[in-house]
Amino acid sequence: NRADQNNCITGLGNNRSMIMQIGIISTGGAVADAHHLAVQEGADIRAVVCAIWRGEGRPVIQSAPGLPVFSVFSQTDLEPLDSGQAEPAKCLR
Repeated sequence: NRADQNNCITGLGNNRSMIMQIGIISTGGAVADAHHLAVQEGADIRAVVCAIWRGEGRPVIQSAPGLPVFSVFSQTDLEPLDSGQAEPAKCLR
């Protein structure tokens, strides 16, 4: 599935359930836009998975609060410790 230059999602076929994969989410604005576009085209977005959540607190998309968001890392997981050493990465939450 992909959005083409005209912002049309192609490749949905009969199965309209999907999970959105995003690299980095900061404010969630781009995710909200993509979610809105996908829903308009008939997609049933079940969840969002991102590599890095840069937002505050628990991952959530404000315009879609019921949409589950799962992150591999949060911003704090990637920040160095006071000693200058990087904290060992934590696995999936």
